Amino acid sequence: MLSRAFLETADYRTLVETSDRMIVVGRRGTGKSAMALQLRAFLDRDADTAVVTIVPEEHQTIGLRPLAARFGTRFGLIRAGARIAWRYALAMETALALSPVYSFRDRPGYAVLAPHLNPLRAY
Repeated sequence: MLSRAFLETADYRTLVETSDRMIVVGRRGTGKSAMALQLRAFLDRDADTAVVTIVPEEHQTIGLRPLAARFGTRFGLIRAGARIAWRYALAMETALALSPVYSFRDRPGYAVLAPHLNPLRAY
């Protein structure tokens, strides 16, 4: 039903038509999940495109509280720390998705990255 009722907004068309890499964020109820489902269906048609979906569970995000506490009590510092953690998570998920690709594994820096990817496969 979603595919029939989905309205292709300008934001959605931008995601489909650009070669830039983007991250979609927004408040609850703004249509991010609907957009993600439609975008994934669109991108899955291209065999050369890898789609990585990150959907953290509540029990996974609660583990970030002790990490956030290390940045103190000031909002600006906590926010900066959370951004670093989020960028790290995105980089690791991207590396994990690319790890089966031979040309990625053949890169000089992969030897440094590989030990950090293997524990992720357990999840």
